[in-house]
Amino acid sequence: MFVDDIPAPGAYRVAIIRSASARGKLTSMRCPLLKAGYTLIKAEDVPGENRLFESDMPILASDAVSYIGEPVALLVGPDRIKLDEYAAQCIVEVEEEEACLSLSSAETVFCKKEMEWGNPPKQAAGEEGGEIVVEGNYETGIQEHWYSEAHGALAEITDHGPEESILIRTASQRPDHVRQAVSNVLNIDVEHIFVENVEIGIHFDGKIWHPSLIACLAALAAFKTRKPVKLQLKRQEDYLFSPKRAASAIRIESVLSPEGYVLETRLDMKIGLGAYAILGERMLETAAAAFSSVYKMGKLRAKISSMRYDVPPAGPFAGYGSAFASFALERHISKICDALDEDGEDWRGLRLLGKVKSRFKIDERTKAPVDSIAGAVSRKSGYKRKWAVYELLRRRGDKETERVLPQRGIGIAFALGETRDEAEAGPMAAIVVEVEIDRINCEAKIRGVWLVVSSGRLNDKAKAKQMLRRSLIAAIGWTSTEKIKYERGRTTPEISALYQILPVSETPPISIDFIEEPEKGAQNEDDLESLPFCVVPAAYTQAISQAVDHHFERIPITGQDIWRVMNIVSRQEESADKKAGEEGGA
Repeated sequence: MFVDDIPAPGAYRVAIIRSASARGKLTSMRCPLLKAGYTLIKAEDVPGENRLFESDMPILASDAVSYIGEPVALLVGPDRIKLDEYAAQCIVEVEEEEACLSLSSAETVFCKKEMEWGNPPKQAAGEEGGEIVVEGNYETGIQEHWYSEAHGALAEITDHGPEESILIRTASQRPDHVRQAVSNVLNIDVEHIFVENVEIGIHFDGKIWHPSLIACLAALAAFKTRKPVKLQLKRQEDYLFSPKRAASAIRIESVLSPEGYVLETRLDMKIGLGAYAILGERMLETAAAAFSSVYKMGKLRAKISSMRYDVPPAGPFAGYGSAFASFALERHISKICDALDEDGEDWRGLRLLGKVKSRFKIDERTKAPVDSIAGAVSRKSGYKRKWAVYELLRRRGDKETERVLPQRGIGIAFALGETRDEAEAGPMAAIVVEVEIDRINCEAKIRGVWLVVSSGRLNDKAKAKQMLRRSLIAAIGWTSTEKIKYERGRTTPEISALYQILPVSETPPISIDFIEEPEKGAQNEDDLESLPFCVVPAAYTQAISQAVDHHFERIPITGQDIWRVMNIVSRQEESADKKAGEEGGA
């Protein structure tokens, strides 16, 4: 049962009065004269701490606003239609300040980590001169969780024992966080806060902290009016102001020896957390682990920062920071392989860290993956054969052949997944994605996805496969179609109407297999959820890059992006042909 399905006779409803400014000093708020039974609640009415537990975000803005849509006040009453009428007449006055509205222009750092790992490979000792430098700038966009039900909470005062208590019904991944957050805001002992978790639905980690904010608002309204209160966001309201996947901008520079050994890698990563640094430390640590735990990247120097800018707070999406870190790392490795003219599978297998290599089961004699996720995914997909054929076609550039044969590409990626138990080794994944480009509309069609997962013992393999399939489809959407932008600090209703989720009819053929490692004990199926987001974007992007002979470094890659690249290449070829003709004529 979802929150909106819970019968609540006599419950009051809530309309949130939000800021229309991205940044500035809150000077006043004008509200119409309210009829009996309707109440306006502002920051000064908060009886306890006006701050969300474990964050710097206010429950209701008091002195300043930090993003368009930030809650400033609550209107509470028995009729939602009347509340909406009152809300439309409320005016929030802000002395506006210059806002920072994009990650690219963000300069304020919430938190930062600078780290060093590893050493140059022994094989490269003593080698000097002829180094190869490979550098790239990799970007990932935000993504909407698109919940089964918009965020909501039902709060009421109850008599649990001799003292007054608050009962909260909401859908949260962390009911304990909801309890503590409401306790702090109402200044009521946590023992008198009761939480009933309702149906969470598909959430992709979007219900870690935001349900606590909604619960605090509903509980505050119930506490002030002494009535049961149901706060249910409208679908569009949820889309506009709820947390989305954080954006990232990552620069990587690697120095290689003439023989192709990575001597040193320098990393500068920025994670866009929006207006508040919720879970910022955790995301930095997870991103760092994703960069340092799979491959030998020489002496690795990393600077990872979480950045503030004036848009709604961002947060996790099927994991904390591993997805965009893995995307950047795998794309960078593909760029290294292109520079060295090497097969991506072979290069990855040779450069795996020792503890990872043992799990991939790389044959030390032949240096080839054997009975492992790498070998299995390569065999099932026919990766080596297809990669060689598509690479030959890409390099030939034969125009007559191009008119007959479709443009195809294939990509491979490896990753370690996140785990809720830091003492346990996380699950691993290897994936191959094959694509074909439609020459007419420049749309990419996925011909096949092959995923092999190495994990501990699975208690419910069917559940695990279903979860991975769902995550695969969402990861493909993030990589190919879900292009969300903030324009002047907000993603508008018009943009939300154009928001695209991968249609069921376009779901590609998907193959999912498991290699269980019984010695690692039982595997929590929930730990598998982040894996597709760590491997799909890089493999898909590599496949597109091979197909159109252009190294893409950011996602999502839409049909328009592919058309633009193909159009540029076509013009360059025409210019080269024209120049050659003129020179021949002369």
